[in-house]
Amino acid sequence: MQKKRKNTKSANTGVSRRAFIATTLLGAAAIGVGALNGPYWIRKFNGNPNFEDAKADHTCRQIFLDRLLINDKIPFCDGVIYNHEGNMIFDWYEKEMKSAGKKMADVDHLLGGERSAFENGNYYIETPDIFSLSGEGRHTKIFVGRQPFESLKFSSFNAEDWRNVIVNHEARHVWQYSQGLKYLPRDEVLTGLKTGEITEKFLYFIGEYDAPSHEMAAAIKGKKGITPTYIEYTRRKLAQTYEFLKREQSTSSHLQSRIISQAIGENSKIISLEEMRN
Repeated sequence: MQKKRKNTKSANTGVSRRAFIATTLLGAAAIGVGALNGPYWIRKFNGNPNFEDAKADHTCRQIFLDRLLINDKIPFCDGVIYNHEGNMIFDWYEKEMKSAGKKMADVDHLLGGERSAFENGNYYIETPDIFSLSGEGRHTKIFVGRQPFESLKFSSFNAEDWRNVIVNHEARHVWQYSQGLKYLPRDEVLTGLKTGEITEKFLYFIGEYDAPSHEMAAAIKGKKGITPTYIEYTRRKLAQTYEFLKREQSTSSHLQSRIISQAIGENSKIISLEEMRN
């Protein structure tokens, strides 16, 4: 005759082993609430990994980003996505071209010839766009690569630094794609690209002057938790882009020169040259 399995109980409490395990896990969860400085496994169990956890374990990175940005709403953005393998950004380009009824363009060209970097996720943060579709109210996504978590170049940046990058720099690229920039009239720019009056490199730097202007202004005004290293890095990038545009203006076409003047004028309202350089 088959023996019945014993329901093993604690001699002192009479609690079954199954109940004891369940109670222990629930207790760990309760302890873990708000325990950001507690053991890693408790933070992961509670879906609340910190930045150091995310750097050490890539499986925590999407959860970390979701928690980091829980109170931030980015208009026209369909998500901030951790892209460990790099493939998601290619999928975005394919779907965007199809949804717009366009033939699939050369993705390597759209990524500025850097496809190999994106293929293994070894990149910074990227907000993909297609200039010919910008200004139509379209949405995009922000893709986060491995570098914010793994690169020694950014090892002194903290979580709040990265929040500022996403919410005040990359979010501006999202806006550029959806709404365009008033000093970049699309039809005029597309004509300029065909005639050679405007270069793609120039358009890239215009976008990279506008976005860091917002990023730097936000970092200066809300310095709480932001590292001096990050502020200096952002200031240097912005100043270098400004100097490039000024040099470019001296040899540019009339159209390109006019756009540079308008871009500098608009962005000086966001952050002054003195703030940029000091």
